[in-house]
Amino acid sequence: MYVLVFLFIVFTVFQIKENGYVLSMSEELESNHFATIIKSEEMKRSVIQVQQWLTDISVTRAAEGLDDGFDEAAANAENVRNLAKELKEINPDKTAELDQILKDFEIYYQTGTKMANAYITGGTEAGNASMGEFDQAATKINQEVDSFMDFAHKNISDAMKKYLLP
Repeated sequence: MYVLVFLFIVFTVFQIKENGYVLSMSEELESNHFATIIKSEEMKRSVIQVQQWLTDISVTRAAEGLDDGFDEAAANAENVRNLAKELKEINPDKTAELDQILKDFEIYYQTGTKMANAYITGGTEAGNASMGEFDQAATKINQEVDSFMDFAHKNISDAMKKYLLP
């Protein structure tokens, strides 16, 4: 009888510890790793949307009814800034990398806005003169965000290996 009670207590303690481990693992995965991957992918979408909206308004030359590109690009730009701030809070060891992304994003955004305005006010020739600079800025920011997304994917993969293959 005492042996059964003892085994029951040992089993119960083991289960409580194991449940605590699983809960801890779940909380870390959700609050850190999954949040990082979701936010980095959202950041990528917003960077692309900035380019899309600035290109759209360039092509339409801000014609009536087609003149919301600057507002939409600005909303997506603000989203990029907010996501970078949130990502820094989750991943303080990546602050320098995210600061660089923000710095290069601002260059990209300003260059794209300048290009769009050139198309609107100066026509195709003026806009085309700015396009190369915008394309370079777009390539750079997309590579940086892709690199951060690679980190996020590797980060979650490493966490899963850590927790599932202890």
